Amino acid sequence: MIYKYLDSNLFALSTVSLTDTLSVYIINGISGKVVYKFSVDNVSAEHPIDMVLAENQFVLAFKRQSWGIPQQELLVTEFFSSKEETDTMKLLKDFYLHSEKRLTQHEFNSYQMEAPVIIQESYTLTVDVKKLCLTQSMQHVTSKSLVILTSNDQVYTLEAAMF
Repeated sequence: MIYKYLDSNLFALSTVSLTDTLSVYIINGISGKVVYKFSVDNVSAEHPIDMVLAENQFVLAFKRQSWGIPQQELLVTEFFSSKEETDTMKLLKDFYLHSEKRLTQHEFNSYQMEAPVIIQESYTLTVDVKKLCLTQSMQHVTSKSLVILTSNDQVYTLEAAMF
């Protein structure tokens, strides 16, 4: 079992250089520490660049110049904690029977967070993305869905347990 990297103090900052390189920084707003950074080359700066950061995921929609033709891309980055559990039964026993401090700790310190494990995937889309957003239920009961508004006024909803 691997844990989600949950830090509610994260925000994303992006810049586009004169050489059409998009740089993205995921920063902890309390400590000022850069949690993760990456760059993407040949980004078309005249087209919209849209980002969504929620829980342990960062989604980026942009157009890349490829052979003189802009193509729409969607880049998904997931953050996971570096600790993992190899024995799920031991984890459950520790939680329910022994009240292990490591499992019931409620204190959070931005200055002592370990660097996350990153999984990043990129997708080429056949439609242009106008806007990205996440759904949210009134009482936060249901899982979030990524909503993608496209250029031909179609709406795609990606239901995923990862949000």
